[in-house]
Amino acid sequence: MNTEKRTEEGKTSRRRIRGLDGLRALSVLLVLAYHFLPQYVPQGYVGVDAFFVLSGFLITFLLIREIEQTNRLNIAGFWARRLRRLIPAVLVLLGVCVPAAFVVGGDVLLGIRRQVLSALTFTYNWSQILAGSTYFDQANPALFKNLWSFAVEEQFYLLWPLILWILLLPKMKRFSAPVTLGFAGVSLVWAFILPLLGADPTRVHLGTDSHSYGLMLGAFLACALPLCVKLRERSRTLSGGLGWLGAAGLIVLSCVPLPLGVSMTLISTLASVLSALLILAVVSYHEWLSSDEREGALIVMNGGVLERSLVSVLSIRPLGWVGVRSYGIYLWHWPLTVLALYIAPRLGVWERAGIIFVLTILFSALSWRFVEQPILQNTARGWASTLSKHVRMVVAALAAVCLIGTGLALANEPTKTSAEMSIEKAVAAQKAQKTQKSHTQPKKEDKEEAKKNEPKALPRPEITGANITVIGDSVTEASQYALANDFPGIYVDGVVNRTGKEAAGLLAAADANPNVGRRPYVVIGLAANATWRQDWLDALLTQVGADRQLILVNGFGPTTSGWIWQSNDVINAYAAAHPKQVFVADWAGQIKDHTDLLAQDFVHPTFDGGAHYFSVAVRAALEKAAAVPAVQQTEGKK
Repeated sequence: MNTEKRTEEGKTSRRRIRGLDGLRALSVLLVLAYHFLPQYVPQGYVGVDAFFVLSGFLITFLLIREIEQTNRLNIAGFWARRLRRLIPAVLVLLGVCVPAAFVVGGDVLLGIRRQVLSALTFTYNWSQILAGSTYFDQANPALFKNLWSFAVEEQFYLLWPLILWILLLPKMKRFSAPVTLGFAGVSLVWAFILPLLGADPTRVHLGTDSHSYGLMLGAFLACALPLCVKLRERSRTLSGGLGWLGAAGLIVLSCVPLPLGVSMTLISTLASVLSALLILAVVSYHEWLSSDEREGALIVMNGGVLERSLVSVLSIRPLGWVGVRSYGIYLWHWPLTVLALYIAPRLGVWERAGIIFVLTILFSALSWRFVEQPILQNTARGWASTLSKHVRMVVAALAAVCLIGTGLALANEPTKTSAEMSIEKAVAAQKAQKTQKSHTQPKKEDKEEAKKNEPKALPRPEITGANITVIGDSVTEASQYALANDFPGIYVDGVVNRTGKEAAGLLAAADANPNVGRRPYVVIGLAANATWRQDWLDALLTQVGADRQLILVNGFGPTTSGWIWQSNDVINAYAAAHPKQVFVADWAGQIKDHTDLLAQDFVHPTFDGGAHYFSVAVRAALEKAAAVPAVQQTEGKK
């Protein structure tokens, strides 16, 4: 990583802080591992928080040095340098990936106009928030979802120099560090308050106001750097030890599974602190070593070995190479991941990770070599002037193709996903069926029978719609017409984004509904949105009671949907532990050879075929459950 010195003539000289490129490499590799192999790196998103702290430090550090050496702050020049560094790579990314998305077509183009516009205006995070999109949508991920952090940083670059200029005025300078730390504290407190006010996780995670604490913590380090260097002199061992703690802590925090329910803000805060410790150790050591009286000194005194070893590890050539290109690597990896999801949904996890990693490195290296680096060194106009006539013609032709492809993609943006259209067809068909065929509604006698449907009255219940309650998510909702057609009188309650955590409460509500009652067969299909937990299943089985049979529908999805396959493992284990009462409806087994009957997300069944196999899986499990005699109840037992 470079710091800049400006002479009175305005020319810039550079000196490299050894180790910071290694931190960038560590950060981006954690993010890639999180998106490629989330089951092994479940908190790898903390790499973004490390980026934030590093960016906040470096930008503030450079601005402070500019003021110290020129007695002024050229804010317009700073903004121009930031645009020259960041925009070309984004333009190349959009020019390649948007036309590629048009070729793939369908769901991947959802919201593409808003995404492209917000990417070019540095407002992607707020665009997603205002549109009501969820950052955590795994079934239909946005093509440029990763640009939210780019937007947060750009907004920081826009506002922070103006505020810093005020804080560095002679009468304010001594307050710059505590005020900056105060800004970080306000952002952090606000991030914890927002959920209490009803804000959803996307609002908290993507909001510039609620996720700028890392940037401000880095800015505080830059403001307090002279003091930190002095403190480092007193305890070199502590400085090096804290640096190693920061590096190891980031890796451990990324990889060790944490209990469900732990706040992402809390995890990001811890990651920011660990990153600050690592940056502080590297930069303090660099500042001390490069001071006039120690220039070129070989540090072998007490404590130097820890700092030196840390910097040496972070400076190894592969990490440095990745660190220099980390911005491009971060930009490219996610759109390539999304495109691969739609192109080859059945590709194995490791094969997918390997292929996307290679393509990410390839595209980011080409972008750095032929676009980012030349423009950074020579401006866009200067870069173009260095190209030969034939090369300029090739570049112009490629740009034209990209613009045409982008225009076609924007013109063909769908308004709904294929899964949503399948669900709407199923809902409409069921409503029409209820209107036209009275037998799809339970007769009065059936309803009364369902109310009184205790095991003592039905020791071996029949498989009829009036005896079945189905509760599920959007996969169930998409299958409701097929279920109603195959089991007239069945009660189906399917709603998008549900998880197993809600199962017991939803079943209790259905049982209390006088139009439903306690039906002897309970079918639960909630594997598509979150991994089932033992305590959720225990609560559900308690609500089911010993007198009823429970059918758990497993899930199906791309190999990247690790939570679905983990849910299936949990479901299978739970059914094995309760062989006479819990049964698995093998939807995954039924649909695996008929994936052409799935929506583009590879999760939801289509209305005109896929839903049939969902119903087939449910019937097979019901037949197994019906073969087991119900437990006889004593009078009065509920």
